[in-house]
Amino acid sequence: MRPRFSKAFSLVELLVVAAILSILAALLLPTLKKAREMGMVAACAGNLRQIGAATLCYAGDYEGFPMAPDG
Repeated sequence: MRPRFSKAFSLVELLVVAAILSILAALLLPTLKKAREMGMVAACAGNLRQIGAATLCYAGDYEGFPMAPDG
């Protein structure tokens, strides 16, 4: 009698693959969160740099810095 070989995956094999994928995702998520946070910090620093450059250009054109409006 010849042994039967199935071409399908067993339930245990599928569960092991799902567990490995979930462990990899759990390791990857904090890294992605940190990268996103660093991107936001870089964008904020770029915006502040642009505000500073615009203020200096204004001061050069109008020979003084802009005044804050009286509230």
